[in-house]
Amino acid sequence: MQPTPEVILLHKIGYGHSTQSLQYIQKVGIEKYIAEQLKPTAQDPAAEQALQKASLEIQYNHKGTKVKETRPLENLDKKISELWPIRSDTKAYAEKIRPAQEVAAAAIIRAQYSQWQLRELVIDFWHNHFNINAFGDEKIALLFPDFDKNVIRKHCFGNFRTLLEAVAKHPAMLFYLDNANSKASPANENYARELLELHTLGAENYLNNLYDQWRDVPKDSSGTAKGYIDEDVYETARAFTGWTVADGSHDGKGGNLPNTGEFYYCETWHDQYQKRVLNTEIPHHQAPLADGLKVLDLLANHPATAKTICRKLCIRLVSDTPPTAILNTAIATFIAQKDNPTQITEVLKAIITHPDFLKNYGQKTKTPLELVVSFARATATPLNPNANLYRGLQQMGQQLYSWPTPTGHPDSSQFWLNTNMLLSRWNTMTTIITEDWHQIAAVDLAALLGKEKKSCRLLAADLYTQIVGYAPTEAENLSLANYIAMGGSIDELPFFDNERQARWQLANAVALICQMPNFQKK
Repeated sequence: MQPTPEVILLHKIGYGHSTQSLQYIQKVGIEKYIAEQLKPTAQDPAAEQALQKASLEIQYNHKGTKVKETRPLENLDKKISELWPIRSDTKAYAEKIRPAQEVAAAAIIRAQYSQWQLRELVIDFWHNHFNINAFGDEKIALLFPDFDKNVIRKHCFGNFRTLLEAVAKHPAMLFYLDNANSKASPANENYARELLELHTLGAENYLNNLYDQWRDVPKDSSGTAKGYIDEDVYETARAFTGWTVADGSHDGKGGNLPNTGEFYYCETWHDQYQKRVLNTEIPHHQAPLADGLKVLDLLANHPATAKTICRKLCIRLVSDTPPTAILNTAIATFIAQKDNPTQITEVLKAIITHPDFLKNYGQKTKTPLELVVSFARATATPLNPNANLYRGLQQMGQQLYSWPTPTGHPDSSQFWLNTNMLLSRWNTMTTIITEDWHQIAAVDLAALLGKEKKSCRLLAADLYTQIVGYAPTEAENLSLANYIAMGGSIDELPFFDNERQARWQLANAVALICQMPNFQKK
């Protein structure tokens, strides 16, 4: 059997179907559903209610005594001025990384319950694109809620140039890529290189293997270089000197910077002399921040950036090798809407409403987070975002907000489905569904099975349809029904020796559905 367009859409632009979302899209229609998803409101009652009820365990030593507490998610909406004091040496390490842990927990909860599924998926995309290892530095961990709320969430559907600047100025990114320590002579190149290679132009436009002089790099009709070389990295790094964090460190002039944790421009650290980036001259002694802002303008409006961003969006939403027609439409929209405050929304709309979009179902493999959450949504199983769930995601290859390098997770089926990862996916789903020691989820089998007595054949078909979103093929249904029947007739009611055996066998049948190819794809 094939999924309906409604089911396809729910899996392509969100974390899978739930009973409520499927009923809603069938009621209002695909066109209206897409329009609503592209313009989410501030109201998200189910997600907010789940966040308010959520709690996380914290353990630390206090004066030689081990403390173990369960607390609500209390850092998500705190300002930097409220988060930065947590840096105090008197605070336990567990307290300092707690804010980032809460962001990760909230991401899982929102993915399951939010009515704005596309927004949550796009937020996950931008977090991966502008990857920060939130747990690599306690300063980053404690500032991470502000990065999530006031950079990624605030600008996820907005203008790319605006988002790019918000990322560049945020203390979490400044600490992560070392620009907080970048001063004139010599500038730190870490942020500059990732800005060009990962955030904007893309590695394929690094031309240093072909040219080592800026004069030789091919230019477009406006005179802008078509790609970048190491010299552009060096000059970009110089443009961002002095973009730092008010962390109380020495200012190099006998004093100290303020100690607020906020973005800070230290003019005495800035390289004031002329620069050249992508064949564009930047005069000397510009106004504060002007050098860096000019570079962001050049990069955000460069055709290579349009191609890089749109290709990555299409890979995430469409397929590992997105159709040229969809990609070209997205690129053209990105360029045409460069000054639009809702540029990203328009690009997303161009992709999702393209005539070929729904034809590419099954061309993507679900990420581990998508896999777990889609199961939870399909079966109405509340997830508990505890350490065991994070460990399960890691075993499947996804390190939520802790990927160690700036590249972010690879977005390809090949990465998620290599031999070790695939085995981990099978084992993790089986553990979540059949075991209860981990307290990740409590599957309500009785609700899944329903009150009506059914033959093994009908029960298999009903379970498959509810979880996957559409009916199984005859071969799939036969395999599943035979597993439930345990050697008996698939056209009779399932027989079990006792309640324990019944639960075990049926739970494993649910796990088997989650291991089938159609549930792994989107």
